[in-house]
Amino acid sequence: MKMGHFEMVTTLLAAAVLMDIFQV
Repeated sequence: MKMGHFEMVTTLLAAAVLMDIFQV
């Protein structure tokens, strides 16, 4: 459970970072 939740948060953070990089 903890691993899955952590993975979800990591995926969201990665997506946000990628979007921010591509926007720049």
